[in-house]
Amino acid sequence: MEGIFSWATAVTVCSVIACIVEILTGNSSLDKTVRFVLGIFMLCVIITPLINTAAQIVNTDITAEYEYNESNDEMKEAQIKILKSRLQKLVEKTLAENDIEPLVTLITISIADDGSIESIKAAITLQNTDAEKAADTEELIRSRLGIECSISVS
Repeated sequence: MEGIFSWATAVTVCSVIACIVEILTGNSSLDKTVRFVLGIFMLCVIITPLINTAAQIVNTDITAEYEYNESNDEMKEAQIKILKSRLQKLVEKTLAENDIEPLVTLITISIADDGSIESIKAAITLQNTDAEKAADTEELIRSRLGIECSISVS
């Protein structure tokens, strides 16, 4: 309520000042220019507090909605789960392009205390028929994706 009162006071004071300036200019050749400038001045006086208030409301809503809390373990777990899923699909796609069908692909991500990723590892289980491709598969995943890889044959 105090904000509305101060806004109304500012509009009133500026209106009085604008009227005084307009009276002082009289009927000179600058009359249209002075009225134009005073009109813009009044428009700014009226709109500026409204824009500031709207910006505060929007910033408060956005901050509250997207506030990241360091202790929010559920958010971190969801992000890690999505990352693992995407990496698993990428590994499987890379293997499929080289005619290798894994039985199991497991992605492990180590997270540091500060939230950064320490390491990403892939554990791939191949079929007995692909046993001779184990070394090539490990090198393929390391070279193309940059992921440490361990291969087992089942």
